[in-house]
Amino acid sequence: MDPVSMLIFNALAQRRGINLPEIGSLCVVSEPARMQENGKLIPPFSRVTFSPEPEPGYDEILWLIGESSGRDEAGSREIYDAWRSSVQTQRSIYIESVGEIVGNTFIPSEKLQRTLNPSGIAAFQLQRPFTLRQIFFWVGTTVIVGGGLAAGLITFLNSRPAPYDAPYAEKVPVAETLADDDTTHRGSATEEGAEKTLEALTDSDLTPSAPATDPARPTPSAPPKAKPASASSNAPKPSGPQPSSASSVGGGSTAKTPQRGEMRYYVVVGTYSTDENAERFIASARKKDASQNYRKLLLSNGKIMVYTADMGSDAEAQQQRRAVSGNFPDAWVFKRRAR
Repeated sequence: MDPVSMLIFNALAQRRGINLPEIGSLCVVSEPARMQENGKLIPPFSRVTFSPEPEPGYDEILWLIGESSGRDEAGSREIYDAWRSSVQTQRSIYIESVGEIVGNTFIPSEKLQRTLNPSGIAAFQLQRPFTLRQIFFWVGTTVIVGGGLAAGLITFLNSRPAPYDAPYAEKVPVAETLADDDTTHRGSATEEGAEKTLEALTDSDLTPSAPATDPARPTPSAPPKAKPASASSNAPKPSGPQPSSASSVGGGSTAKTPQRGEMRYYVVVGTYSTDENAERFIASARKKDASQNYRKLLLSNGKIMVYTADMGSDAEAQQQRRAVSGNFPDAWVFKRRAR
């Protein structure tokens, strides 16, 4: 399955609508159970509807491409246009493993149909008259069992290596003491080909901007020597995540508290799934470069980013990224709005 088709399949498997520019929008709707006149019961099932117009509130395929590949808007558009030209014909639009759009009708693939309705959609004959209470019992049981199977199948699909992540994965420095079962959010040096989640940066979390191309990347200078210890420097440093707007950062500082909704740019040097592993990495990083102020940023999916700078512009963040690249060559810039 090609990368773009995989993104569309995952969105529909998770019951999310998705907008496809110049094509339309796809959405999963649930149909309730129905009793036929011949005594057969049609169980509740999910089906995909197509609209030639984009719908507000649906996922944008260009955003998902940028999220999974680390490309900017122009790069994401280039990938999407190449994909659209390969699947669109005069008669229909065929999306691998997802289905086919003919006119204004969407015909789901067998794979997508099994994913959305693992219990099947065929009507079954009731052997004897049922009371209203018994009907509600069986309908509820069908919904619970079907939902459980669907959730299990979706979890299985999301746990498999995603082939479309490989060309675009960004490596993130990982502490040597990191547990074997930990994975990083934007690529890992410990588990090559590990599954990447597409739900990691939803809501107000925006896509990370790829590191800027440096025509002549300067050789990182050695970290400044530590100043002699003083009475104030011996004070214990607080542990745990620190607000990004309250203290100085590595090669730069935040002049004022960012306003809600203001875009902020973080120079990220590591991403971890537990606070313990993030603290281990910070302790190791301080041995490499004690001049940086390592802080933690908690994401909506529970992941913890370790960053050294919180800037008000991408240019400043890229400059700081280059400054720390000697000790952290895989540092990258993540952006999102202040909350």
